[in-house]
Amino acid sequence: MSSLHAFLRRWLALLLACWACAAGAAPPLLQVPDGVLGAPGRMPPNLLLNLSLSFEDAGAAYRADYRGATEYPGYFNPRLCYQYPTRAHSRAVREPELDERRGHFSPAGPVGEGRGCGGEAFSGNLLNWATASTLDLVRLGLTGGDRVIDEAGITVLQRAWLPDGAAHVDFYANALHFPRKMLPADDSAALTPFGKADLYIVSCRNRVLFSGTNKGRSCDAPRYGASGTRLVSDKFHGEFLARVRVCTPEDSASRPGLCRPYGNAFKPEGALQRHADAGRIGVMAYAAGEGGKGGKGGAPDGGVLRAPLKFIGAKAIDAPRYEAQANQRAEWSDRTGVFIPNPDRGSGAASGSIAAINLAGRSQPAAAGSYAASDPGAELFYEALRYVQGREPDAGGAAPDGLPAWSSRADPVTAACQRNLIATIGHRSFVDDRHLPGNTRTGRNDGARKADSFAPAPFDAMQATRRVGEMEADRGGAYGNGAPRPELSGLDTRSDGPDNAGSLYLAGAAWWAHTHPIRRDKPVTVTSMSLLLGAAAGEEAGEEASALYLAAKYGAFDDRNGDANPFITTGGRRDDSEWRAAGGSPAGYFAARDAFAIVPGIDALFAAAAAGGGATPGALVAGPVGKGRGFVLQASGDLGRGSGSLQRRALSVEKGGVPAIADKLDWDAADLLSGNDSARPPLPPLSTPAARKIFTLAYRPDKSVTIPFDWPSLPQEARALLDVALAGGAADGLGEARTAFLRGERGMEQGKPGGVFRRRDSIMGDVIHSVPLLVGPPPASRGDPAYLDFHQRQRGRPGVAYVGANDGMLHAFDLATGAELFAYVPHALIPVLAQLAGPGYRHRPYVDASAGSGEALVGGRWRTVLASGMGMGARGVFALDISDPAAFHAGLGALWEFTERDDPAIGHVSAPPLVARFRTAVRQGAPQYRDFVVVSSGINNGTADGGGALFLLALDKPASERWRRGLNYYRFDMPASDPARANALAPAALALAGDASVRYAYAGDLQGRLWRVDVSGAAPWSSAVSPLFDARDAGGRPQPIAHAPRIVFAPGGGYLVLFGTGKFIEPADTQRGSYLPQSFYAVHDAPGKPQPPLSRARLVPRILSGTLRYALAGAPVALEEQAAPDAPKGWYIDFPNTAIDGERVAGSPVARGGTLIVETLLPGADLCSAPASRSYVLDALSGFAIGADGRVRSGESTGERYTALAGVPPLLIETGTSSGARTATGRAEAVHTVAIVRPQEGGKAAPAQQLSIRYPSRRLGWREVHNWQDLHDAAKKK
Repeated sequence: MSSLHAFLRRWLALLLACWACAAGAAPPLLQVPDGVLGAPGRMPPNLLLNLSLSFEDAGAAYRADYRGATEYPGYFNPRLCYQYPTRAHSRAVREPELDERRGHFSPAGPVGEGRGCGGEAFSGNLLNWATASTLDLVRLGLTGGDRVIDEAGITVLQRAWLPDGAAHVDFYANALHFPRKMLPADDSAALTPFGKADLYIVSCRNRVLFSGTNKGRSCDAPRYGASGTRLVSDKFHGEFLARVRVCTPEDSASRPGLCRPYGNAFKPEGALQRHADAGRIGVMAYAAGEGGKGGKGGAPDGGVLRAPLKFIGAKAIDAPRYEAQANQRAEWSDRTGVFIPNPDRGSGAASGSIAAINLAGRSQPAAAGSYAASDPGAELFYEALRYVQGREPDAGGAAPDGLPAWSSRADPVTAACQRNLIATIGHRSFVDDRHLPGNTRTGRNDGARKADSFAPAPFDAMQATRRVGEMEADRGGAYGNGAPRPELSGLDTRSDGPDNAGSLYLAGAAWWAHTHPIRRDKPVTVTSMSLLLGAAAGEEAGEEASALYLAAKYGAFDDRNGDANPFITTGGRRDDSEWRAAGGSPAGYFAARDAFAIVPGIDALFAAAAAGGGATPGALVAGPVGKGRGFVLQASGDLGRGSGSLQRRALSVEKGGVPAIADKLDWDAADLLSGNDSARPPLPPLSTPAARKIFTLAYRPDKSVTIPFDWPSLPQEARALLDVALAGGAADGLGEARTAFLRGERGMEQGKPGGVFRRRDSIMGDVIHSVPLLVGPPPASRGDPAYLDFHQRQRGRPGVAYVGANDGMLHAFDLATGAELFAYVPHALIPVLAQLAGPGYRHRPYVDASAGSGEALVGGRWRTVLASGMGMGARGVFALDISDPAAFHAGLGALWEFTERDDPAIGHVSAPPLVARFRTAVRQGAPQYRDFVVVSSGINNGTADGGGALFLLALDKPASERWRRGLNYYRFDMPASDPARANALAPAALALAGDASVRYAYAGDLQGRLWRVDVSGAAPWSSAVSPLFDARDAGGRPQPIAHAPRIVFAPGGGYLVLFGTGKFIEPADTQRGSYLPQSFYAVHDAPGKPQPPLSRARLVPRILSGTLRYALAGAPVALEEQAAPDAPKGWYIDFPNTAIDGERVAGSPVARGGTLIVETLLPGADLCSAPASRSYVLDALSGFAIGADGRVRSGESTGERYTALAGVPPLLIETGTSSGARTATGRAEAVHTVAIVRPQEGGKAAPAQQLSIRYPSRRLGWREVHNWQDLHDAAKKK
């Protein structure tokens, strides 16, 4: 035995040596995506921007008088002062520099009181008010601004070039387009270097003029007369280029949302760059000079393709492999951030989406200031629709402005399931836009046009628009519109816009493209989104009859029942839930009614487009079934809208033991929290945001305390983190409002007066990876008098469902009513909570993990404890006292949090931690026990070699005590076998002794090691860790172990450890390169007999053969404690077709009465198809399948294939139990009937698989080894 121990020591030493060799480089991290990996339709979407913009958008963004208390967004940083270089002049005075290389404003330091600069420099806030155009803010939001100097380390942006009369009306001091602005003397003294006198500011071309008078008529007027004296003109104080250097260090520090680091420098970025990896982006727009029916610049239908749909960032995912690879048409350098001028290799000097947005109006120096003359929006949309249909335009090539107008183009739809979105950015109405198929209105030079028969259903714009009007008017009530507007009947003949020059055809076209296949070769539809620019005050009511509003309402609704009607949903229910977002606006509609809302509106539109794949069903859990009745809970999450819910439905066991899940909801947690304005009648919320019981943990110098999560209670450091929009940014004074938003206050959401925060469908966040935890009264499972007293006092405790959500909270809901009892915000998440309120919020995890619970002695008293990780939201775990969930604040509250600040070896934990009892010592013959949370280190921990660790975290740690290893927590290290490869330790399974204390723990890692931790002795268990098995395929490649094993007793002693291999964690796991051989193993462990790590060579194979179902054959295996040293140590199964279907184990095996149920996942190669699964029903000891007669033998079949829901495991429901008569030997056999329910989309379930499990009902020769959580759950069901 001593030689064996020496071998083990050498083996571990070798691993440590390997770690030391690689210590110079950090181990690679797992690339865990946001959302559900492998969900159907996971092909990145197409987002085609329809820029319905004209010369008028170069007009002034701000028209009202300057207000120092207002922060004006723009290219200049409102929190900085700016200086401008001067040059010597022949008249011995200094003149503003007009050289295009040197002439620009540069940061000169922070502003002072009132955003002033002490009369020494220009206030950035003033310069935004004075110079910004609407187009600048559109560019700022989309691309980060128009760069005229773009080099590594230096970026200069230029205001849009203003028309000067050559192509359009002259904007010079034009009261309608860009008026002369006046700054009172006191403001001028504080905000400019021109002294205390009234100041007049005029913008023209790419310049800004300052003067003490309001006299001047031309941008070309001289500043000096023939005598050399300064003339009384708009240039009296100087003529400056409207350019600014951005993203210098001081600028970047207070604008982290704009300036992204590239090495030691920064570059400004907009929504295109931030969402570049989320999908393919393209641009449709008007060509310069378009306007009037005779001047459409070669685009007879109102628009041209400026930039084909493609990935624009460093990575691309394209056919045929759909794997991330270097993008050959990237639009900027991933190293420096500098734009690439001609990424699409067009015939001119510039191409790409960014160039199409930024260069309009200045692409040709000789025609600078030339834009589209009008905006025929419906025609632009139809051209975009033709492009998505794969058709070529009637004309193309170079547009009059020199920018590309692509006529020869690849099919933009690369996969049949790809979402295709067209986002129109424009104004309330359009001009001359009737030239669409089906048009019969021939006024204003619009010709008649026959319907377009390209698609399976012909497109007739007037007919489609008429249908939209009928649904809006709903005169007979057939459409279910709860707020009909009869005045919109006959929408197809209604004129709109200035001089009634426009139509509402855009609404009809959007509805038709959303509800009908637009191609014959692929089932393609289009989702239409809208961003309204600049509705005037008082126009909101008319806005709801605008083309953009109706296009979003009818072109982006969630048509759950496929009836092409947004007012009737699943089950025939009439409400507004398919189309209406919070605040009453359509889900695809974003209104930037003033310049302040343009950038947030663009952010919100992109965030919705990038993740808007609809609600994703979450895990399904069932309560106890009694007398054929029970219930199920299912979570859900919509990443695009950042909202989710937990819903309860009734469960019944029908004739023949078939479970049925009701369509009707018992309750919906999101509706109870938020109310539901879409319901009829509207449902109010169950309580107000201020009344919600929300708590967090705060650290004081001497202890940690549980406090209300509200502004008055939060410590200063938490307030500071909530008072910034992004970490590292400047305080914005919205911390209290942001905290109220997180609590559920909705008055400052976009769409409300003064709203600046993200618009939510529900105040409850999405639930993605959190499996709801059901906790009832504590079980009567102990003989301890103190425990029995606790049980007696708690036996009437109502059932509660606990679930983590990506709103930053763990929620506790009453099982009977759905009312929220309390919510907990982990302290570890406070630094990132502010992001949730941002209008451009890009989904991230928060409490994205499953919780576990159990009973434990805490502070000398028995309590029910919950423990949970935060998934990829943060590293670490937290523990709560949930003994009285209705009065959480009156108990111990939050017991503790344990994060990487306490031990760097803890990583991101998603699986439920275990609450378990350990025997830590024996004193005077009496065992000493202590209760711990048992948790594996999880994903991406901070160890130097990537090795995993198993933690025991004491539940009796006082709040005043810091975490100390060996005192109040223990850590068992499992070194990585290869530090150059990503690794993580999977959740553990626990084997218990007769006193219900843990004897052994088993856990595997992603490098194929199965580890045993021996805690049968006394703490601190310094020699507890040893490797048990090395999982490798037949070719010697390591097989990752990503799930907890299951443990059963083996005949004659020891344990049979059952586990499968294969991981499904990161995007690479969906690709064919990951389709490697995977297996399922049963390994016999006799802990009292040390042995070197086992391999598959010591196991007996089981062979699968067949297609739909697999026959399972092999030689018998005897697992006896006294077997010969070279006897088989278990069995294994290799999944036969992994190279084709990528089959791998989907979760931990389930054991019921000697029967083992193993579910596998088959991702498949088709991105448009849901993954499949196979279900293997096996005898745990032999590894053989179970025949129809309930007998176990070689050659029986199993492994039936099913359609799976990605990330959602099946649900096992026991539907019946029967016991047979005793045989002549006194043996009786019990039959348990189990239904395997597989959740489907929409809260439904596929027909259940019926399974009969037979085992002796009196005398058991085989039993499952429960872990502490299993015992707890089993006791609750008695």
